[in-house]
Amino acid sequence: MPSLFGKKVKVIHHIDHLHSTMKLAIKTILDSYLPDIIRGYGFRYADPRWGEPIFIPYGYLDGEYKDTIEAFKKIMEEVNERKEDGLAKFKEWYPEARFFDIYRFVQYSIPGTEEGYTPGIAADPLISYNYFKDGLNEVKDEIKGNVIVASPSLSSFTEFKFYDPIIGRRNEIVDAYIWLNKLFHEQYDKDKMYDENLGRYYMNIILDFLEGYDKKRRVKEIEGGDVLLIPMFIWGKDKVFDDNSNIVSAWKNSKLFSNSMFHEIEALPVILNKQYFDSIVARYSNLFAKIILLSNKKLPQIDKCSECPSSLRALKVQKEGNFSKVFIIK
Repeated sequence: MPSLFGKKVKVIHHIDHLHSTMKLAIKTILDSYLPDIIRGYGFRYADPRWGEPIFIPYGYLDGEYKDTIEAFKKIMEEVNERKEDGLAKFKEWYPEARFFDIYRFVQYSIPGTEEGYTPGIAADPLISYNYFKDGLNEVKDEIKGNVIVASPSLSSFTEFKFYDPIIGRRNEIVDAYIWLNKLFHEQYDKDKMYDENLGRYYMNIILDFLEGYDKKRRVKEIEGGDVLLIPMFIWGKDKVFDDNSNIVSAWKNSKLFSNSMFHEIEALPVILNKQYFDSIVARYSNLFAKIILLSNKKLPQIDKCSECPSSLRALKVQKEGNFSKVFIIK
């Protein structure tokens, strides 16, 4: 029984040796952290550069639990015990980032301990992240006056008002991922362990944070202004959807689903698809002096850009960069 973190703790060498309720809780949260949805708000989870600064050996999670929610709260108690020291290390790696009290969980083992190795789970915090840095740099002189963003993808690192097509679909997002995760575990997990109650609980913690973050800058309608910013993620060809009316239906019609590539399936490409931005341009372009398209990847010229909303081709181009397009409306 080695000493870890200054405390004697029983070493549990495999998740199977934990109480079944804790094992179920861990397997559920490993698959329920919504990485694509947080990306839609300009966030990501911090990747450790060496080791896992916030690490919970399985021994600290030993015991019996009445349900998975109680087990999850025990996990968060252990995270809170370690996060001050762990975040200090993360801040060394990401000195310019802002950190938030939302975590992704991964399985991890510390090698070289008295027992040979010590397995457990690690927690990685949420940070703000600018997926559109290059495009914003290209158009920084064009962004003046009353600016509205057509999605929340810039919300964690700018002060612009934004329209949010994501949060109004939060119940659909949760239902879709519950369905997908349960299907995956039923088909490919020998233990068939995924708990819907905890999955919903954990995803709603994340969505509550996203809904509450800078909510004063969220607008219910796009009423016009000087600049309409359209930050657009470029998806791989298997993640391009023609219809954003229903997430699960779109998934079922995808190659990723037919090929059982469950871990590649995401809701955000369904919600923020090219048709969504086409509808924004068609409906609101006459209310702005300029429309600026931003991309997280390099774009070809607008007349050769198959990824770009087709309605932009009818507008007058002021200038084109590698990651941006500026259009004059009036």
